[in-house]
Amino acid sequence: MEITAKATDNLGRTTTATRTIGVQPDPLPTVVITSPVAGSTVFEGQTITLRATATDNSGVDLLVQFSVNGTTLNAIPIPFTGVFTAPFTVPAGVTQLTILAGAMDSKGKVGTAAPVVVNVIPDGPPTVVITSPTAGTTVLEGSLLTLTAEVTSGIQVTQVVW
Repeated sequence: MEITAKATDNLGRTTTATRTIGVQPDPLPTVVITSPVAGSTVFEGQTITLRATATDNSGVDLLVQFSVNGTTLNAIPIPFTGVFTAPFTVPAGVTQLTILAGAMDSKGKVGTAAPVVVNVIPDGPPTVVITSPTAGTTVLEGSLLTLTAEVTSGIQVTQVVW
């Protein structure tokens, strides 16, 4: 790039100076997905935290978005850290998640992270075992009966109905 300065005195005389300077293009922001890590395993129905770090040479606010199997999520910045997070609930019926992240700086330049692929383990239905009354118990008609059960699941159980 060439710049020129022109000076004029009170008699109308002018002189100029010219200088050539190099101009480097503004680099793209950088973004790296830090969680989950590639090759890790998650369960159907599990809520995971997507986490990425992003930086830009301008030091201004960045916008970070995640994409998981095509679903876009806006990331929430952790102030003054360059860390961005978003919760994501693993849907049923998928075997893998492909996680992408992009960071956009104030000039509209976008940098993208390397994709992260994680495996999804199906979570079967919950199991339920009646613990009270015990097998073979007899009760008197009209008496109070306490019912209890143990329920297990790889994810949160939302209800037990008798």
